[in-house]
Amino acid sequence: MNNLSKYLILMTIIGSSLVSVAAIGGTRLKISVPFEGKSEIDIQVMPGNSARLVLEGGALSISLQDGKTQDLFSGMVKEERLFGQWGLHFDDFNMDGYQDFAVDISYGYGGVNVFSDIYTFNANTGRFEKILEEVSNIQADPSTKTLRTSMKSGPRYISENYRFTNGKPYKYSKQLVMFNGLDLVTIFDEPGNAIRKLVVDPADNEAGSGEFQPAVRKVLTKRAWLYKSANDNAKTRSYLIEGDEVEIHDAAGDQYEWLKIHFKAKKKTIIRWMKAENLLEEGF
Repeated sequence: MNNLSKYLILMTIIGSSLVSVAAIGGTRLKISVPFEGKSEIDIQVMPGNSARLVLEGGALSISLQDGKTQDLFSGMVKEERLFGQWGLHFDDFNMDGYQDFAVDISYGYGGVNVFSDIYTFNANTGRFEKILEEVSNIQADPSTKTLRTSMKSGPRYISENYRFTNGKPYKYSKQLVMFNGLDLVTIFDEPGNAIRKLVVDPADNEAGSGEFQPAVRKVLTKRAWLYKSANDNAKTRSYLIEGDEVEIHDAAGDQYEWLKIHFKAKKKTIIRWMKAENLLEEGF
């Protein structure tokens, strides 16, 4: 638990009745407030510095310590709110020691996907800045200094991990659930270029740590033909035999019916594509 945990978020709902709710800040707190009327939420940004969020109708603004106000957005529609209420999260999302917040913007799959905008406090300017838009199901992980997101897309789940440089986020990895307990992972550099792909066993890889290891499988068929690319026309004269062990480094095809494998031979590592049916016991 970080130093912010001892500070309070005080929520005052102004309407036909007055209600006050106190909760610990900096501990992945999520709250909902009515869309109608006016709601004010006081947060302790850091020792000696507080701010007040004001939600009224479809508008959100924040009053700062210096008496100035930031108008963050307006025109939110009640019908876009889950259960007709504002949803807010309070946490140190970029893990720089200051209290941040996120606002739920939209929803999918009946509330399974909750998309939020994230605002972090910039100590140099004394203002809040929106650092990410419409990221889903956010969760800060201080142990790995990673912000995790996840969403359901069709029959599959996708997660993305963000890391920070000087408080600014960049997408470090994207993880897609495939089949047979395997995930396809893409690693990015800070400019956003994909620099590595591999297929992993989620149980063998700590999410967010970045220490991904490729899944290892044995050939199940008597003869598994190797291909130069994920294409039936790229078949080579080489093949592996039942029991040969390979690492899986990529996947292709609408149903991921192709897998890119690394096979360590006596003198070199063979890198080729193989049909997934040669390595996986069940269908997709």
